[in-house]
Amino acid sequence: MNDRVMVSVICLTYNHEKYIEQTIKSIVSQITDFKFELIIHDDNSTDRTTNIVREYEKEYPDIINAIYEEENMYSKGYDALRNLCIPVARGKYIAFCEGDDYWIDDKKIQIQYEIMEKSADVDMCSCSAIELCSDGETHEIRPFDTDCILPIEDVIVGGGGYLATNTLFFRKELLTSYMPFERILSMDYEFQIKGALRGGIYYIDKNMTVYRKFTENSWTRKICEDTEKRKSHIEKEISMLRQFDIDTEGRYHDCIERRIEAYTPFYDQLMNHREEFLNELASCRDGIWIWGMGLRGDAAQKFCKNEKIVIDGVCDKQNTGLGEKTEHGQVVDSTENCLKKSKAILASNNIIYNYLIDEGYPGVLINLQKYMPLS
Repeated sequence: MNDRVMVSVICLTYNHEKYIEQTIKSIVSQITDFKFELIIHDDNSTDRTTNIVREYEKEYPDIINAIYEEENMYSKGYDALRNLCIPVARGKYIAFCEGDDYWIDDKKIQIQYEIMEKSADVDMCSCSAIELCSDGETHEIRPFDTDCILPIEDVIVGGGGYLATNTLFFRKELLTSYMPFERILSMDYEFQIKGALRGGIYYIDKNMTVYRKFTENSWTRKICEDTEKRKSHIEKEISMLRQFDIDTEGRYHDCIERRIEAYTPFYDQLMNHREEFLNELASCRDGIWIWGMGLRGDAAQKFCKNEKIVIDGVCDKQNTGLGEKTEHGQVVDSTENCLKKSKAILASNNIIYNYLIDEGYPGVLINLQKYMPLS
């Protein structure tokens, strides 16, 4: 085995005591014919994360290089990935795995390394992933059903959720220089765009990672729960895309405009299809329920309230907050009661819609994602 470190795995962690051990184990157990390192950046965790990282650093001194902060750098707007982790990374390639995610294939980086060594015309590769929600539900993040090259146009339109962050594997040079658009916002979506710029992204149709969604302290959860933060992030992302349009002299302008349309609030999207939606609702005389209390479900409640359409109940598969009222005055009930009492269900997304079809729901089913497709 060559003494040179070929892959640097970067793990950013903060208050991940519930998950960090599984994360580290899934990385240090990788089977490779080359040396790799694990760089862990602990952003001044206040739980047991730091102690757990120290224990594994002692156990794997030849693999783990940990950086411990004395104050939280993220809250100060400091980019620890670009300014701390990348400069000390010794690998030819970089892989990501945040402290609440993990890998499930012990040859993940070996497979990706071999592909990149043979594919000089691409700068990044990825794979499909299992998305594990906080309620235990799992879905696939799988843009295609076969190995292929993902063109940059698809990456732009797909947004940050097109690929899971912990599947990304790319040449280190991608993050050692900046294009102007990267200085506006530096996150996995921007990495994917830059990684696809030269020759697309090599996609492996194999689930090799698990990406946790809406875990405690996760960025995604904070953004979804804070309207102002979400609005600010959307504004920055639009600015980033506008700058990328300038950086690339308009080559991807149409795709960028399509992506920007996705930031249209769900209620506005629904209003754009008002007549069509009302016509479909006309087939539901009574017993209408909304299944799903996320952003689409909230938009549907607002729409029905404004249009004076009677909703008998709302529910969510998590079955929490039963008996409480939403901000639109709807009573939260159980999914069990929904299935028993409803004559029509407005399903918030494709996953719920397909689930109810598979369960043989006998009433009227309306897929809200058809009217609010962009996210």
